[in-house]
Formats: sequence, structure tokens, C-alpha cells
Amino acid sequence: MHRERSDVLLGELLPDADLSLRLFLRAEISKGLGHEVSASRAPGKVLDHRVDISVEELHGTLSGAARLVASWRIMGGDGAEELAAFRFARTRPLAQDGYPALADAEIALIGELAVAIANSLAEVGKDSPSASAN
Repeated sequence: MHRERSDVLLGELLPDADLSLRLFLRAEISKGLGHEVSASRAPGKVLDHRVDISVEELHGTLSGAARLVASWRIMGGDGAEELAAFRFARTRPLAQDGYPALADAEIALIGELAVAIANSLAEVGKDSPSASAN
């Protein structure tokens, strides 16, 4: 029997980051997976995976681009075993000078990060023993 979705907790989701960034990433990862992921654990809920995300850089460059460097770890639902680790480092040229163009480029990069995280969760989920039963 194949499971249609897995229960995922975004564990250490940018603990020091702005709330709007956390909410945006959560929404985009959920969209990429095709189901909601949780930012908090409900009592008694069994999880398939936990994701810890760290953003090391999110800024503009002197050459007129936005830069995002992040990493994430996918853990087993109990958080005891690391199943996979990933790194994301991209730059995106600004469409024009100014803060609005920087914000647009950063949002696009965060969206790309969310897609990469969702894809990695889907890939790890295919290899997970809980993804299918005999």
C-alpha cells in the first residue's frame, strides 16, 4: 500500500528568522509537496520526517544580484536519525536597481529553496520504509 502523503514537521525552521520568512517557506514547501506541513508538533502525533533549515546568507551583492545560501537536514520523525543533508547556494541578478527589485529576487530565491526542500523530501520519502508497505 502506497501512502499518498507523509506527515512532516518543519523542526528548527529558521529559529532566529523573521516570522514572515518562516510562514512563506512553510507555504511554499507545502505547495511543492501537495499537502500541508506543520511548523509545530501536535501531542501524540507520529511524524514521518522532520526538517531543520538554516539560512546562512540572504542579501544583495555589490554586483547587483541577490544571494541565498541555506542548508537543511531531513531527520526521521523522532529526530534521532539524520536521513539526508542538503545545501543550496544561488544568486539571481536584479531586474533593475533598487530595494523592490532586491526583494523580488530574494522572494524568487526563497521559492527556489522551497522547491528544492520539497523535492528532497519527496525523494527521501520514496526511500523511507514507511512510504510503502508489502
